[in-house]
Amino acid sequence: MITPDQLLLTAERQTQLTQALSNAGIANPLPVLIAEAEARLDLELAGLTIPEELRVALVRALTLHEAYALVGPVPKDIAQLYQQAREQLAAITRRADPILSDDPRAGLRGGDSPIGLRS
Repeated sequence: MITPDQLLLTAERQTQLTQALSNAGIANPLPVLIAEAEARLDLELAGLTIPEELRVALVRALTLHEAYALVGPVPKDIAQLYQQAREQLAAITRRADPILSDDPRAGLRGGDSPIGLRS
């Protein structure tokens, strides 16, 4: 499980969000929302394995979007982060993401040559 610090919020923003969620009646709000986001992600991935860094980024986007949606309008940067995460998750579940490709040459590209994710 990721921690609230991995949401990459400033201390002030984390405190404000925690207080707003607590005022909405959610006890221990950020860990609860993180656990819910991780559970939803596990269901959507249905046993697929993804790199831990990507998992953290997806959980962060899902958690922040849900947290802000519960207390008011979702900030534009959070909405964009969420939309990008949803698009990437859709590609992963369709197995269209190069991370899940069976081609060992697939992967992240840097310069003119691919950087393979498998050896």
